[in-house]
Amino acid sequence: MSCKYQKISSNEVGSVISCTGCDELIIGIETVMLKLSVANSKCFMKLLKASALKAHKNKNDKILLETQFDNLFITFNYRELQKSIELLEFAFLRMEINSLLQVRI
Repeated sequence: MSCKYQKISSNEVGSVISCTGCDELIIGIETVMLKLSVANSKCFMKLLKASALKAHKNKNDKILLETQFDNLFITFNYRELQKSIELLEFAFLRMEINSLLQVRI
């Protein structure tokens, strides 16, 4: 299937681009770019939200987000983490709205 890219969300920390051809999202946050399925993107957002809850008391500390690879972490400060969550929430909201607006025959 052919890839068709569309920016569906952006803010000061990054952007989310949807590939309608392969049902993937490209998530760019600061200097990190992730290409994930929609389902894995939702899991990533849950991980960000869980990290935000843990970091709520220590807002000045760096937040280390573990990856599936040994010794590879994604780091955020609290503001970046909050803005990243907002970015993804808006992207999923926009995707839901777009799917509701599509006329199916």
